Amino acid sequence: MTDATNDDWDERDRAARSELDVEVDPFGSSTPMKNGRLNRPGMMVKVSRDGSPVGWVSVYEQSEEWLLETFKIHVFKEYRFNKALHEVGEYQPRWGLFLMEELFAQFPDKEIRESQAVNDPPGFAFVKRVRGEYALPYHQPECFRAEEEQCVCGIGRRRSTTNL
Repeated sequence: MTDATNDDWDERDRAARSELDVEVDPFGSSTPMKNGRLNRPGMMVKVSRDGSPVGWVSVYEQSEEWLLETFKIHVFKEYRFNKALHEVGEYQPRWGLFLMEELFAQFPDKEIRESQAVNDPPGFAFVKRVRGEYALPYHQPECFRAEEEQCVCGIGRRRSTTNL
């Protein structure tokens, strides 16, 4: 997670991470939707900074006890990564990365795969960075279809062999 373009980015990332407050809504806590229905029981990790929400990610357990699937990842617009700024060498906190790191920290013994739902256009670049640049073991939706505990998507990596 070190960016070679600027040696102090790791220090800046540590400082930005320290500004975050993390809240976890545990499994089984359903919240009403706008239409009055209840969301199915899941778990949500929310991060905020100085009382302002940065983003959240929700996950659901699968039939395999070691597997979770994301349902929705949301980073508020003002906290989204601007690739153009990055390309000219400007530092910006990677709030979406910090959110995903918090999610993975909640489940060190589980595998996490992407939902089968279609991403919003900004989501494609985000997921690509999560898997590539940030090297988090975030599996593709088709991974583990054979109910095996081995990654079959070729993108994700077992956390037991990955340093986060």
